[in-house]
Amino acid sequence: MAETLVVGFYKDEHALVTACKAARDAGHPMVEAISPYPVHGIDPVLGIGRSWIGRPVLLTALLGFVAAYGFLHHSSVIEWPILVSGKPYHYWIGFVVPTLELGLLGAALVNLGLVFHATRSMPLPETKVVCPRLTDDAFAVVIPVREGYTAASLCGWLAERGADRTQVILPE
Repeated sequence: MAETLVVGFYKDEHALVTACKAARDAGHPMVEAISPYPVHGIDPVLGIGRSWIGRPVLLTALLGFVAAYGFLHHSSVIEWPILVSGKPYHYWIGFVVPTLELGLLGAALVNLGLVFHATRSMPLPETKVVCPRLTDDAFAVVIPVREGYTAASLCGWLAERGADRTQVILPE
């Protein structure tokens, strides 16, 4: 179900956080914020809780560390023991960097997969850019027009809260 959206553009991240807090306090249920970089403190304002993705990624990293160390130990000590420069077969200092790199690589790949799964991220051809500066230096608050409000009243409401400009996006 497509709905009319009102977008308020801001130049300052503090004004964005203030506008989001005011919109949530006013009872707008689906407030969204768009910013060119992560804004500190906006998650609780928007009602976004802590992500669940960190726990499986940590578990994957730990399992990756153990698996990589086990592989290195098995290949260098048990299967093909070669004495290099007088170092012992089980030279744990030499295993540290490959162990960390392989564990972190596995965790990064799992993190990427979980983020795509959790957000259902796919490139959508019908996505339209409302303001090209949103990826550079502009911030935006997006509020859907709900029952009891009009697009004009929400534009005025956002302007009162410091929006540089507002825009109405109609459903297609």
